[in-house]
Amino acid sequence: MKLNNNHSKTKKIIFVIGHGRSGTTMLNKVLSAHPNISFINSEFDDLPFFFTYWNSYNQCGTNRTMMIAKDMFSILNLKKNFYDQYLDFFKVETMNFKEFMNTFFDFFRWKNNCNLVGIKIANNFHENIELIANLFDTAFCIHIIRDPRDIFLSIKKASFGTFSPYYSAISWKNAINKIITLKNKKLNYYEIKYESLITNPEKEVKKLCRFLQMPFSKNMMNFQRKIKKTDIHHKFLKKGFVSNNFNKWKKELTKKELELIYAAAGKEIYKFGYSKEFLDQKISNATRFREYFFDKILITYSKLRTLKLLKNKKKMYKTKIQIARKLSR
Repeated sequence: MKLNNNHSKTKKIIFVIGHGRSGTTMLNKVLSAHPNISFINSEFDDLPFFFTYWNSYNQCGTNRTMMIAKDMFSILNLKKNFYDQYLDFFKVETMNFKEFMNTFFDFFRWKNNCNLVGIKIANNFHENIELIANLFDTAFCIHIIRDPRDIFLSIKKASFGTFSPYYSAISWKNAINKIITLKNKKLNYYEIKYESLITNPEKEVKKLCRFLQMPFSKNMMNFQRKIKKTDIHHKFLKKGFVSNNFNKWKKELTKKELELIYAAAGKEIYKFGYSKEFLDQKISNATRFREYFFDKILITYSKLRTLKLLKNKKKMYKTKIQIARKLSR
């Protein structure tokens, strides 16, 4: 089997990017409901992992690209033996990492019979953003942004991620500041507010389609109909666009929690229109240290708990460890 490796501007790759709990999964599902768009799994944050180990696959000889493809399929939690029948697609000895990834996306275009393929990225922003900018000339990057106060509330309710309001806001600030650097990378870049998407979905989805140079599909407005099951952290996806799912922080976060969020990201909250005034809150070094200590203890417990609840995630981490050990021999 041979693929056409002519990577013209028609071979678009969609990257849905955003801080965790910003609506990246919902946006993924909305776009996936389009008949000509197909997303690869639900999330793939591991481009930096495979880029780092690329040269280590030299030990596989002529099977190098086939082995990295097999390992990528394993990380994506595809069905057992799914990749065995398709590895010939990757039987090219002279590929560099950029060529391999383009072939990887070409495979999914062919497999799903779609012109547009996409992946969702919600972690490892520094490394992922640099790789996207350097490797994918046809990238269409969609950055979804959400109020960090509602993000922290969502994390708090889900009992995973950071438990500190301060470090949750630091994480949000660092993520959006890194992601917006894509504006200067000569790529197709688009920003959308989570709040705008859920309150005026048809208008916002039509704008997204124009950005992607694709016709609007009404299927996108009923994306929830294609969702068969969700994990415990995305159960509201089956409800579709929930127009009142914002500003809940006003009733549910404490004054102290808000002070810590403003101390971490008051400037960015104002910059992105989530406040009419610059919320310049100060905290002491002792408070900052207490938040750090508190966060590190609870986040360790949270990760262990989350891995027990999300079997696919546990399998993914285990697979990555096995791959790294294999390549380090």
